[in-house]
Amino acid sequence: MTTVEKILDLAKSKGISNWQLADLLSIQEYILYDWQIGLREPNIRQIVLIAEYFSVTTDYLLKDE
Repeated sequence: MTTVEKILDLAKSKGISNWQLADLLSIQEYILYDWQIGLREPNIRQIVLIAEYFSVTTDYLLKDE
C-alpha cells in the first residue's frame, strides 16, 4: 500500500471527506486528486500533520507494505 493509499484509507475509515482532509492540511482539494493519480506526493509537513491527526507514525505512512 502506498503512502497516499494509506492516507485515503485512514480518512475513509474515519468518515472524513476529501474536502475535510484538504481543509485539515490547508491545501486545495485538487491537490488530493493529484496525489491519487500520482502527479504529486504529500510533503513532509503534510505527512507529519496526517500522522498526528490519525494517531499513526510517520514510519507507517512512509514505509511500503
